[in-house]
Amino acid sequence: MLAGRGFGPFLIFAYDSGFLNNQMLAFVNTHLDFAYGQNDYELVAKEGQQVVGVITYATVPPEKVVYIQHIEVNPSYRNQGLAQQLIKQLLRNNVGHKINWGATTPDGTRLKASLKRQGYARFFEWLKQR
Repeated sequence: MLAGRGFGPFLIFAYDSGFLNNQMLAFVNTHLDFAYGQNDYELVAKEGQQVVGVITYATVPPEKVVYIQHIEVNPSYRNQGLAQQLIKQLLRNNVGHKINWGATTPDGTRLKASLKRQGYARFFEWLKQR
């Protein structure tokens, strides 16, 4: 089940929208917590009221790095580019930051391999330019 962590207080600080297969998606970025110098966030993709994807991540100021902790996509929405859209939205919300994939797998290879199998090689070229 895809859901938020459900604790607070938290602050929604970014709201955007996009499309997936002609369906409107809402992207909601929420600041969940600040502890021990680390900001914890959750970026949720919703279609209507249904959560269809989520990325949890952290930043540690003053570093300009996004540490991805978890990515999940609803099984009905997999292999349609939703993870790619979530990552692009994550970067739009964190301009100038690099991605550390380490928390998704030891080096992010499973996520990267999955995206490459789906034909997103150009996406990784785009990421390298950031």
